[in-house]
Amino acid sequence: QEQIRFRNLVMFILGINLPLKANDFLQIKYKDLFDENDVPKSFQMQLGRFYKDEVIRIPLRTVVKNVLLAYTQKYGLTYKSNADEYLFQSRKHQVVTPKAWWNILSTAAEGAGVETNIGSESLKKTYGINVYLKTEDKLKALLFLGELWGQVREVQIIKYLNLTSEEIDFDYYFGESFSLGNVDLSKIDCLSNRKFNLQMGKTNAL
Repeated sequence: QEQIRFRNLVMFILGINLPLKANDFLQIKYKDLFDENDVPKSFQMQLGRFYKDEVIRIPLRTVVKNVLLAYTQKYGLTYKSNADEYLFQSRKHQVVTPKAWWNILSTAAEGAGVETNIGSESLKKTYGINVYLKTEDKLKALLFLGELWGQVREVQIIKYLNLTSEEIDFDYYFGESFSLGNVDLSKIDCLSNRKFNLQMGKTNAL
C-alpha cells in the first residue's frame, strides 16, 4: 500500500509536468526518463501534423527529478534491470490502465473535497495552463501547445484550457481584421525556424 500511494503521488507530480494524454503517459518506461547512469533526463516527444519528424525535449524541474529519483531508488529501479519496463506499474506488475488512473485521481479529488470533476485529462490541462500563464508571449504559448497536441487552430487550445475572453485580448495579437484560427503557421517565427524551445526552462509547469 505504501508503494502504491507513493507511486500515485509521483505519477501526479510528473503528470502535471508533461503535456501527455493518459494513454501516452502510462506508457512511459524507465529509459524514457533516465539515462544509463540512472540520472533523470528531459523527456522527448514527437510532434504531430506539420512536424511529424520533429522531436522536442521537455525539461523537468529539479524538484521533479528529485521526486523521480526518490521513487526509483526506494524501490530499486535501475537502467540495467528496468530500462524497458513501465515506470509506473500496477500491483500485478502490469501497466496502469487509463480507467484505473482516472479512478485514482477522482477518488483522491473527492477525498480532498474537490467538487469539480477531476481526471487524467486534468493533468494535461494543468501543464497547458501553466505554460500559458508563465509565457510572456501568449500567442507563442498557444502555438507551442497547438503543435504539442497536434491542433492547428489556437481557438481549440483556448476552449480546451477554458481560457476566458478577459484573459486573451485578441485585438492585441491579431488586429481587428485578423481572424483567429486562420493563422499562417509558416509566418510565425517560433514555428518556421523549428526551434520549439520557448525558453522552456522558464515556462515549465509547476
